[in-house]
Order: sequence, then C-alpha cells, then structure tokens
Amino acid sequence: MFEISNFYVENKNHGIGTKLIKKVEDYAHENGLNKIIASTIDFQAPAFYKKMGFQLFATVPEYAGEHACHFFIKRL
Repeated sequence: MFEISNFYVENKNHGIGTKLIKKVEDYAHENGLNKIIASTIDFQAPAFYKKMGFQLFATVPEYAGEHACHFFIKRL
C-alpha cells in the first residue's frame, strides 16, 4: 500500500496533481503495491480524488473544527 499525505498543489487546473498521481501509480505498480490511500479535508480535494478514480471509504466529521476528513482508496 502507498499512502499519500500532505499533498498540496498551489496552481490548480494545470494538470500537476494528475501527473503526480500518475507517477504514484507507476511507482506502486513497479513496486508490487496494490492500493493507494489518501486523505483530504472537505474543502480541499475530495472531488479531485474521485476524478482520479479513488473511492471514499471513510469520513471523520469535525476532524478539523467543523470540517470533515475524507479517506479515499484506489485499488490497482
């Protein structure tokens, strides 16, 4: 399993995040890993991870004040 944590892209909508996820997927495949997990706060990137094929598997409400933390998984 590969875990993504503290992943942030300043200049959104330029394909940087997509390229980074694809590199992570390549690395995981090359090293025999069969899943990637990631977490994000509700105002950050849940839609991005869904777009990249990740599935939501858990949500922790009020993780950061009033904001929930969402946990995603992508099986390779």
